[in-house]
Amino acid sequence: MAETATPKKKRVRSPAYPALNLETAIERAEAIYEHEKRHAAPVAVVAQHWGTSIKNSSGLRGIAALKQFGLFIEEGSGDDRHVRLSGRALDILIPETANSPEHQQAIRDAALSPKIHKKLWEHYQGHLPSDASLKSYLVRQHEFNDSHVQGFIKQFRATVNFARLNGADESSPKEEDDANGSAADDFTHETIERGAQMAARIQVPKTMQDPGGPCIVFPLSGGNVVEIRLRRKVSPKDFERIRQLVDLSEHSLVDYDDEEAGG
Repeated sequence: MAETATPKKKRVRSPAYPALNLETAIERAEAIYEHEKRHAAPVAVVAQHWGTSIKNSSGLRGIAALKQFGLFIEEGSGDDRHVRLSGRALDILIPETANSPEHQQAIRDAALSPKIHKKLWEHYQGHLPSDASLKSYLVRQHEFNDSHVQGFIKQFRATVNFARLNGADESSPKEEDDANGSAADDFTHETIERGAQMAARIQVPKTMQDPGGPCIVFPLSGGNVVEIRLRRKVSPKDFERIRQLVDLSEHSLVDYDDEEAGG
């Protein structure tokens, strides 16, 4: 008797969504404006300006994210594909007056430009529920892949907060307060940027060089090593701040003339 073939499990593909949050996407757009101004540039060159390659998934995801936020306009196709900054991107990057109503509106429009962002915002009428409720809705109603949905929620909340869509930070309900208290909620992008600048100058005191807490070490090429030492484990929010500090330190740490830096 012939064996019955086991049917293959259907692979669930999540709806298209930006791989970057809006704040990071605007920083990427700013880097392109610095190099190319209003001119169109090949996508391979754009990826190089970000310290990566178009053959690398991060380069492709970055370009796709800026298109979804309406910050890039695509021209041509295939090997001749170029992108340039959109009018919306220019309204954000070079507004007539910083923090003007037009500037803020362009940011809000960008935040809701991705279709899934707009659907969620309209469905919940600007009042987002808990992450658990969002996850259930996205998986059941929009067929999100279980392994990707949490990353999307994190990106979406960061975008909502940055764009100030509801006039204040929108964060998920907290089951318990941070160990360091509610003052941590005042942590802003400006604070991160100042911290990144200081990190390149400050010498770590000897008393903190061996805190006795968690420690991770990553070997890099050329004999470099990344080492992170903590006094104790951190909250998910503080871990995200560590990510942001590393991203903002890119230009202080990366040698773009080194071919290996973009690989």
